Amino acid sequence: MTHATDPPATPAPTVREAISAYVAQFPPVTPADRVRLVQVALAALLEPDLDEPVTGLTAHRLTLLGGTLREKPSRKTGRPLAYGTFRRYVLIAQGFLEWCAAPWPRAARPKASQAAPATDEAGE
Repeated sequence: MTHATDPPATPAPTVREAISAYVAQFPPVTPADRVRLVQVALAALLEPDLDEPVTGLTAHRLTLLGGTLREKPSRKTGRPLAYGTFRRYVLIAQGFLEWCAAPWPRAARPKASQAAPATDEAGE
């Protein structure tokens, strides 16, 4: 039962929006080529689902999309992706999927420098 004072449920962002949010949370010192690789890998692997809700992205769906990408020839070379490139894309997508597992809308995460200091178990 919802009350009149409950905020309306916000729809889950699209995969495209989630990719933008994922890349935006990288530390500022992340090399530009690393950021670009993540963007290219996720766009290539998740291309058919870019405008779908991110909540529909599952490990099984990622496996199916990986199979589709593996069979598709590269736009540059006309050949399938090299094994190393494909593996890198899949690892990037797995990290993205883990990041997406948090509830939406995403709560602000404290920066590492703002995290509470660890305490010694003995209390010293």
